[in-house]
Amino acid sequence: LQEKEKENSNKAKDKKNVSIENRYSYVVGLVLNENDNAVEQHLELNEVAPGQMNARNVITANIQNTKPMLVNQLSIDAKVSRKGSSEVL
Repeated sequence: LQEKEKENSNKAKDKKNVSIENRYSYVVGLVLNENDNAVEQHLELNEVAPGQMNARNVITANIQNTKPMLVNQLSIDAKVSRKGSSEVL
């Protein structure tokens, strides 16, 4: 849902003297269910690759949410190891 301020006809008269006009809107996310069965969250790890962000070496992970469910306050605890090894670097 998106909510916007209703435009007032009196403001239209004042527009000719104003060079900047601020308008605000709010977006509210909704989750609609057809029944009471909860949808389990399911995340898939698609790709992991080294990269750089802001001149710093990083490891990027592409994670996909495959179920129609919102994921709030996601926290991931990850460990990096060499391919074929279980030893954490």
